[in-house]
Amino acid sequence: MTHGLVTFNLFAAGGFILGMILYSYHKKFTHKYRIGFDAFAAGILLGIFFFILIPETMGLIENFYLWMLVGFIIFYALEQFFVVHATDHKHCKVHRKGIISVVGIGVHSMIDGFIIGVGFLISPAVGMIAAAGITVHKIPIGMVTFSMLHDINISRTKATIIGILIAFMTLVGALVTTFIFSHMSSFALGILLSISAGNFLYIAASDMIPRTHEAFNKSSLAIVLAGIILLYAITAFF
Repeated sequence: MTHGLVTFNLFAAGGFILGMILYSYHKKFTHKYRIGFDAFAAGILLGIFFFILIPETMGLIENFYLWMLVGFIIFYALEQFFVVHATDHKHCKVHRKGIISVVGIGVHSMIDGFIIGVGFLISPAVGMIAAAGITVHKIPIGMVTFSMLHDINISRTKATIIGILIAFMTLVGALVTTFIFSHMSSFALGILLSISAGNFLYIAASDMIPRTHEAFNKSSLAIVLAGIILLYAITAFF
């Protein structure tokens, strides 16, 4: 399991780094298609939530929906107090806080690792699909993070180093989660998975989907649906 855990966390880190590279060397491309990436990531996360996480948690605990709500609220609170996600809205007074937001994104990256770690504790299939969804989600996050670092006048070299460190916080989060929770009961894992599901729903509903309203219009809807349909097809295959 450890080998798969490390491999798929490296994929997730690679998604973040890919986003950084795209912004660094192809700014026009990222500005033109970032919302498309957000829309696809939203569809993937929603697909994972409805087709993977809900069925899995239903088989582990009865009151899974309450723990999903707890997870949703927890990540809302974390965002309010610690600014744990990236935004490129230049007029956002809450999230345009320079290095504080960058630290918050590092925390978010560790949380992503926690989710992947919990997924692998449930089963390799759940872990791999969770990691795939997070990898897609991390591409636009990498774009926005590099943009934020550029906006606070950090050099490309330093920004690259900071971005790579943030990317690999996902692996740290996953390994710590596996070490701490590897001997927990299925009931406790069900609670953790439900809380993780709340995070998936929160990111899709409060972060990814609102960005799709900025442009693309009908195309955004089609791209979100494409992500959902892709996840449905994957679950049917597995």
